[in-house]
Parts: sequence; structure tokens; C-alpha cells
Amino acid sequence: MYSKYNTKTNHHKRKEIKAMKNLHNLFNECMEEVKAAGIEPGNIVDISINYRATKRWGQCEKKYGVYRINVNHRILEDDTDVKAVKDTIIHEILHTCPNCWNHGKEWQRLANIMNRKYGYEISRTGSCEDFGIDREEYAEQHAKYRIVCTSCGNVYRKQRACNVTKHPE
Repeated sequence: MYSKYNTKTNHHKRKEIKAMKNLHNLFNECMEEVKAAGIEPGNIVDISINYRATKRWGQCEKKYGVYRINVNHRILEDDTDVKAVKDTIIHEILHTCPNCWNHGKEWQRLANIMNRKYGYEISRTGSCEDFGIDREEYAEQHAKYRIVCTSCGNVYRKQRACNVTKHPE
């Protein structure tokens, strides 16, 4: 059962503050829908916003028998699709159910129940397009290194230093 609400922020990491959907309200709506479908989630003690994640939309962690869920801040911005956000939150809630830690048969069965009952599209992975996020803009925002080929003009974005970023010659 959900026992506490905590929103963590790293304001120093944020470049600009945008209007955001209320994670607490969305989480409670998702929990009600999951339970109404006859699915009993695990003990979730924290739901938070992750301002650092760049390659995942959500994450479920299990520690000491309780679960913590965090979602990427970008999917909570006002210009994203609410249904896709709820897909992600429910995806992570389903990981708290027995035998659902991975994306195995039981997790898939429960995801299919939610998809049929509420018209969701819960799957193993999601893309920028699912949320109405421009992929190029998102990649540009999260790239620490931008490499342009002098021969063909192709642009390569890197998040971590590599031989090419260290020695571009």
C-alpha cells in the first residue's frame, strides 16, 4: 500500500522550470485503476520525479521489501500525453506485483489486463513519440558532446566522453 509521498528535486540541474502534471494525483489514479482491475500491487513507499534520467522513462526499485518508483521529469511536462504517462506509472506499479520483477509472463499477463480494461498500451519499452516528445530536441538537450563529421556533416551526440570526444582529430 502507498504510505508516503515524496517528490525529490534537483533544481540546480534543471535549465528551466516548466509546468508539470501532478505526479501524486496521477499515481493515485493509477493505483485505483490497478486495484479495480483486481491486481494487488506491492508495498510502494515512495513515488518521485527523476531529473537525472536520460535513457529511461520510469524505474522501480526494491529495497528491504518495499518499492520506490521514480519517473523521468520530461514525461510530466504539460505538453506530454497523459495516457502515455499513466502507461509508464502503471508499468512500474506492475513490477511491484508478485513474480513481476522482470517483463516475464506474469508481468505481461497483468499488463494485458490493464490494456484491455482501460485501453492502455503498456509495454516493455516506450519511445519519445509515445509521449509526444520531439526525439531530436530531446537528444540535443541531453547530449554533453556533439560531434560533426567534417566529411559528410552527420551529427553524432554522446552523453559520455569517448575516444572521439577526447581526440576529435
